[in-house]
Amino acid sequence: MSRQRLASALLLLAISVALLGALQLALVLPGSGVPAVLTLFTIVSWVYAAAGIFAWWRRPANAMGMLIVIGGFATLIAGLGNARVAPLTTVGAIFSTTIFAVIVHLLLAFPSGGLDSPSAAATVIGAYVVALPMQLPYIFTSADSPEFAVASATQQIAGAAIMIATAVILTNRLMRAQPRARRMLLPLYSYGVIAVLAVPGTSLVLTALGLQDGVAIPVTQLIVLMGVPIAFTAGVLDGSFARTGEIIQLSEWLSTSDINRGPITDALAYTLGDSSVQLAFRVDNSDSYVDEHGTPLELHSDTHHRGRVAVTTNGREIAVIDYDTQLTARDDDVRRAGQVVAIAIDRTRLATELIAAQRDVVASRARLVDAADQERFRIAQNLHDGIQVQLVLLALEAQQIANSSATPRNVSMRATELRKRIDDAAGDLRRLVHDVVPLALLQRGLVAAVEDLVDRMPIATNLETAYEKPALTSTVENTAYFVIAEALANTVKHSGATSASVRIDSDTERVILEVKDNGRGGAVAGKRGLGGLADRVDALGGRFSIDSAPANGTQLIVELPCA
Repeated sequence: MSRQRLASALLLLAISVALLGALQLALVLPGSGVPAVLTLFTIVSWVYAAAGIFAWWRRPANAMGMLIVIGGFATLIAGLGNARVAPLTTVGAIFSTTIFAVIVHLLLAFPSGGLDSPSAAATVIGAYVVALPMQLPYIFTSADSPEFAVASATQQIAGAAIMIATAVILTNRLMRAQPRARRMLLPLYSYGVIAVLAVPGTSLVLTALGLQDGVAIPVTQLIVLMGVPIAFTAGVLDGSFARTGEIIQLSEWLSTSDINRGPITDALAYTLGDSSVQLAFRVDNSDSYVDEHGTPLELHSDTHHRGRVAVTTNGREIAVIDYDTQLTARDDDVRRAGQVVAIAIDRTRLATELIAAQRDVVASRARLVDAADQERFRIAQNLHDGIQVQLVLLALEAQQIANSSATPRNVSMRATELRKRIDDAAGDLRRLVHDVVPLALLQRGLVAAVEDLVDRMPIATNLETAYEKPALTSTVENTAYFVIAEALANTVKHSGATSASVRIDSDTERVILEVKDNGRGGAVAGKRGLGGLADRVDALGGRFSIDSAPANGTQLIVELPCA
């Protein structure tokens, strides 16, 4: 049923209850000595109806609203017992205790609207038996007859048994409920039980106080009963009843464009009225699950009041819907919702697998970059510890030859020249090792290494950092350094700039780099230099952008994922 048709039906129901209440008043008030009490009877009926219609509107697929409305009708019919028309009085007497059975039904059905166990169903059936068939002897036997006394005693004992069974079931539910659900259920359960017990209890108490002849007893009882639908309405306003949608609305959601319709989990949660719903996609027929974003997902470990329904297409399970059975008692409702969105779920599953595959590709490329870095560091380390040390030793030996008194002058001069050339070669090798493996980066981290770069710039260069030192892999940190180093090198070599700036920013997920200059612009990311670094950034799942319009300088922005 669409929302518009439901609204029309509920409006018609409200008008009907209002008219029936007015008709009841017209039947019972003339000649009555307690018009206020009889009017309160009708008001209680209207309160039940109003609360039930509101709950029905909030949760169209939930039977709680309908049950509360039935409670209103039961009270309305029971009020006919005050009419002066014999048939109506009989009907009112038959239904006079039905409201207690309805309250038991409400307590055991809350909040899903369904009875979740055979014991609950048996208790509710027993409550209606006590309220209706066991009420008939009161109609057809004399109040002073032995049959009346037996029937009264039997009904009281059976009613007590029903209330004990109800209290046991509710207590068991509260003990097994999650803390949030317990906070929601406890006030309603407590008030419902107290209301059922308070009606006969107030009669006994007020009679013992000598107030049995006035209107105190019926007024007190009616006020207590009127609090029941108000208590459930308070539950509605407190969020106990999340507003739900219909299956047809779920179909309408499917017809909207992918951009506008939002996550499929939210649509299911809205339809089922259960914000705890989980939509889990099984990974390669294993016991592992991911959500619709491809993130590993752990289903609720506490299985109390949790249900799971498999979503299948072409006989193959593609996902699992995990839901709260206290809010959605029937598997069929969840299964129907799952069937409606199965195609969308399957498409989301494929997209999820694609996302996971993309992540694997990115991870694989990152490992390749890391392997290349490790190999480069190994070569640089060998150069530093091997050839560079040998050059230093050769330089010392050449200098010793040059300084020896036995060395001829021309040989000494050539040895000195050789030592200088060895020093130059060692210096070139040292710079090469530094370019490949900057010691500042290894020893003091990214910001210190970039400060070293900036200090060595031949033009005015400003460094701005809002770097919170997130946990970076060595691959990401190395890439960030080489991006800045290459950009500054290009600025010096090609831009003709007189000033430059470097900014390093970060949050928990990204490192943002920006290098700007006021040069001639026109820079492009070719196959080497910046182009190679752009490939490296892309391999790590980052973003690389360059803005270098002619005569407007160059701005390079790079975003790198922290992990």
